[in-house]
Amino acid sequence: MNASTISRSPFVFRSPPRPAVINRKIQRCRPAAVVGILMATDIFCLATAVAISVMLKAALAGPVEWGAYLHLWPAIPIFLVIYASVGLYSVIALCAPEEIRRVTISSAVAFVVLAALTVTQRGGRSPVTWTLVLAVVLTIVLIPLMRFSVRSWFGRRQWWGYPAVLFGSGSHLRAALKVLLEHPGGGLIPVAIAAESAWDAEFPGCSLPLVSAEELAAVQSRNPGATCAVVAIPGFAARDVAELIGRRCANFPKVFVLHPFSGVAGTSVQSRHMAGELVLEVDQHIYASKRLAVKAVLDRLLAIAGLIVLSPLFAVIALTIAIESGRPILFGHRRLGKGNASFRAWKFRTMVKDADEALKRHLEANPELRREWEETHKLRDDPRVSRVGSFLRRTSLDELPQLFNVAAGEMSIVGPRPIVTGEISKYGDDIDLYCLVKGCITGLWQVSGRNDTTYAERVALDTYYIRNWSLWLDLSILARTVTAVLFRQGAY
Repeated sequence: MNASTISRSPFVFRSPPRPAVINRKIQRCRPAAVVGILMATDIFCLATAVAISVMLKAALAGPVEWGAYLHLWPAIPIFLVIYASVGLYSVIALCAPEEIRRVTISSAVAFVVLAALTVTQRGGRSPVTWTLVLAVVLTIVLIPLMRFSVRSWFGRRQWWGYPAVLFGSGSHLRAALKVLLEHPGGGLIPVAIAAESAWDAEFPGCSLPLVSAEELAAVQSRNPGATCAVVAIPGFAARDVAELIGRRCANFPKVFVLHPFSGVAGTSVQSRHMAGELVLEVDQHIYASKRLAVKAVLDRLLAIAGLIVLSPLFAVIALTIAIESGRPILFGHRRLGKGNASFRAWKFRTMVKDADEALKRHLEANPELRREWEETHKLRDDPRVSRVGSFLRRTSLDELPQLFNVAAGEMSIVGPRPIVTGEISKYGDDIDLYCLVKGCITGLWQVSGRNDTTYAERVALDTYYIRNWSLWLDLSILARTVTAVLFRQGAY
């Protein structure tokens, strides 16, 4: 390591000395505050769920004895203990599908046990009532949504989470840093990078200090057990990882190893031990016929219910389109479906008549937009879109008729976005994987920036979904869809 290497590094040595800077960053972190806020959030959601359920009971069945329900407040610590026992109060956030799974199971068990213990006090005859079921449903909806909001609100605060030191090199270290900086709500705050493993990496604009072994030891002696380690080594050589953990990470209470299996990483991967060796078990749910059958049934039930409930909205939108630009009301576009089958995906018509000619003229007059169109098949200011159509696209209401496709078994509620034949080449070798599933109304692409993402990112999101599919992942995407639609993320 020479002076020229140091001078080329984007990490600038600044005063005061690096250990002092890192110590201040570590001391600002408040992991206990994170747990406290999560507990307060859960208490608020539980109280809200029960209050709504009881008020609805009062509205439908007459006056209720509120005192009997208010006397149940000592049961709140029971819920918190159950949530803590399943790991819901870890400072390091769980992935969304796993958090929803644990919240659902633990909440259902806690409510049923509580109802059974208090059925006489409440004057009921059965421990399970529709009020209880509604409270459970509201709880498992509210808690994940509120936790997501809380992490979004507080995630960028300097005190949110555990401080972390990064070890590794090259692209893997860059990937680890990118993940931590882009998802601060996850609970790991990068405070430094180990010098001996990061001199060959480039991080434009990064201000994290590089520390030597001696400086890192000084930091740890000042803050024993306060920091975590994130290890990112290219090639995932077992000996290198074991040596690094044993030699440099011995004093860290938690060590997170970023492995290079990004294509299969996720909720489908679990660690196992076999004859003393670490084994990664990959559950390929997409090949589980029984689970797919459950998904298909739920898709159709939700689609039929949605068509019935939203029929008045369908009528209003249809009338508005007819008034502005006449017929047809719906537009069917050929898309690629499961098994490479073609089908017509329905949407409310959002474009003016002679839309193709309008686009051709617009691209000829604006050559700089042709590249945007060729890369994404989207334009931020599309000349073909009508005024009503612009509103429908921003609010995603134009895609509601795809509920007909779901009811017909051609699409799913959640999954990868259906593509046209011209987009097959963009999926490369992953196109066979893509054709294993049905296209969807909403998915990871829609809740991850939508039109603001590159096509390569869209392909990566689709393949991640297919390899890690589960009903819990679908539920987490549906929850995030609400936020994406309300805040119009990437919709135009």
